[in-house]
Amino acid sequence: MNKFSIGIVVLISMILNILHTVNANQALIKAEIFQEIAPQRRLNIPGLQRSYSWEFENKFYTVLMVIDEQWYNKIRNQLQKRSRDNRHFPPMVYKGVRSLEELIREFDRVMPKTWDEERRVNFVLSFVQAIPYKKDETTGYDEFFKFATETLAEGQGDCEDTSILFAAILSGLGFKSALLDLPGHLAVGVKGDFNGWHFTYNNDKYFFCETASDNTRVKLGMMSEKYQNVRAKVLPITPNPVPVKLVIPQTLPPRPKLPPPPSTQTVFENGKNLYYGARYNEAIKSLQLALSGLSNLEQRAQVYIYLGAAELGFGKSITEVKDRFQEALRQNPDQELPWPNHQKFKPLFEDVRKESIGELTISTSLPQTEIWIDGNEIEREKLGTGTSRIKLKLFKGNYIVEGIYAEKSIKETIRIEPNAHQELDIEIPPFIDHQPVLNVSVGEIIPISLSLTSNKRPNQVKIHYKIYDKNNQELGQYSKNMLLLRWQPALSIWNYGVNLPLQKSPGSIRYHIEVKYEGKLPVRDPESRNRYYRISVVDDTPPPTPDLPPKTVLVNPVQSIELNQQVPIRAKVTDDISVKSVYLYYGISQSRFLEPANYYSRILTKTTLDIYTGSYSTPK
Repeated sequence: MNKFSIGIVVLISMILNILHTVNANQALIKAEIFQEIAPQRRLNIPGLQRSYSWEFENKFYTVLMVIDEQWYNKIRNQLQKRSRDNRHFPPMVYKGVRSLEELIREFDRVMPKTWDEERRVNFVLSFVQAIPYKKDETTGYDEFFKFATETLAEGQGDCEDTSILFAAILSGLGFKSALLDLPGHLAVGVKGDFNGWHFTYNNDKYFFCETASDNTRVKLGMMSEKYQNVRAKVLPITPNPVPVKLVIPQTLPPRPKLPPPPSTQTVFENGKNLYYGARYNEAIKSLQLALSGLSNLEQRAQVYIYLGAAELGFGKSITEVKDRFQEALRQNPDQELPWPNHQKFKPLFEDVRKESIGELTISTSLPQTEIWIDGNEIEREKLGTGTSRIKLKLFKGNYIVEGIYAEKSIKETIRIEPNAHQELDIEIPPFIDHQPVLNVSVGEIIPISLSLTSNKRPNQVKIHYKIYDKNNQELGQYSKNMLLLRWQPALSIWNYGVNLPLQKSPGSIRYHIEVKYEGKLPVRDPESRNRYYRISVVDDTPPPTPDLPPKTVLVNPVQSIELNQQVPIRAKVTDDISVKSVYLYYGISQSRFLEPANYYSRILTKTTLDIYTGSYSTPK
């Protein structure tokens, strides 16, 4: 045995060792194919996340997949053991099919059963052609070949890599194929009775497929002119190596164009016409064919009803027709009997409706509340937004209704009973938005404010507080009503405020807020009865001031005002040294002799050394 033969034997044994030691069965963990998928969607599984998108027959598809990272790192550590030996490409493809089981299963699922073999091949080919072309420069090895899943993990490859991947998917889908080794290029041949360029091997025709192309219009049987007179080595995909043959390509004359298959909508209309003509046997076949392609739920419901009627005309039992009607109502609870010429079915249809459909009315008092529903074999669906009552018909069973407002959510489980009406009031619990004051100085007034989101005004908002000295000894307990400062009706937000008295010595204040409604338990903030907000009173005494309060004078006293008027206020505060904030408190009553029902407050803005300005609005 010469040195060259020894080298070949060593090389073959090294390659076979790779194929046996690398466990490709677990390489691809998960794969899913979607139409019109949101680009941010991911599979919630650990591993290498990859996605590829492509277009086929004016529809867009995306495949999401997760690849075993340990498997990938293992095979990348064996780069130096690989080189190009085309005799071992076919068994490599054949053994690698199992690593793509998840992806192959998804291709078989997403392709309609009505597609012929040529469309199925071109669909897979358009996916592989969408993988970016990249030479083997990054590996450091000339003519380096990759496993099929390795190409998917790296998101790029040359003609060898995409051909191996394409042949593996086709093998998993049941197609016979071969690798076509051309000078400086590798492509795939698909065995079958197609049209276009092909290579003949043992009386079998293998039709040319170009995988390394960014043009998805290059389809089965199309070949570049540079290869049309060049011999290729044909290597059929088999579990064991086969003899290599040099074959010159051939092409078949174009076949006569057949008319395109009728659309699903056409098949559906044809089935209805056959039904009206009392040709029930033909109508059933046409309607069943349309059912496999219709995505519109209302039309699918109509098909079920037509099928039920056609089968009844052929002697089917009433029970079977009722089952069809019930399935139609499950798809669309508002479905009506669509064929007025056959009123004999109307009583039966209405009986099924009474046995299957119930009504639900959902209401909510908070504006901008999102109402969602799911359960009982329906996908989660948004019903509407706002305070309007939502009325809908639902198939019998259990549902979950969810109300979402300002990131707050409440869920209600409800059971729909046939021929019954139910009311559901989604009431978001009131919640408080309050930013506590962390610390104040001795001698400072302590402002407390909050925003209350509620579907109605509470009876009372109160603050309960305890005062402690610097040794944490309790000095007293107190309560104080908070004043309504502002109401935002569009958002159902109520703003309240109050000032706690200033403290004359260091210590702390602990408090909680209580909101009371008529006939309901109070709402407490913080929620836990063992928790309180805490304000530290620090010994940072402001400059000494006289015991008398600052002197305040209205610069522009208001003599009379009108409805719907913005009233300006201008006040002079003579002692500005110890004043932190100046507030205007005002109330509005029907008569000067009546006490206002509510008082409101506005903070005034300092404009000069001792002048504060602001305004308030009169009722409309």
